Amino acid sequence: MRKLLKKIKKLKDVAVASVASHSVRAQSAEHMKRKIIHKNDQMIPRDTQLASSLFRNGIKKRKMQKLRVLQSLHQINTES
Repeated sequence: MRKLLKKIKKLKDVAVASVASHSVRAQSAEHMKRKIIHKNDQMIPRDTQLASSLFRNGIKKRKMQKLRVLQSLHQINTES
């Protein structure tokens, strides 16, 4: 659905650009749109990296907790 909306918007922009004159103002507006889109596209991977880092840190924390429990059980068994 999202891709379809992007495609429709892009087609609309292309149609408007082909009809409008390519004045300096129109060219600068197109440039700013591309710049914003490029900036938004770069932000997406950062969020996924953040999520994957949190996921990995959660796994590490869980493994450390299990290790501590096993070490304490091992220590109790060797003392008995």
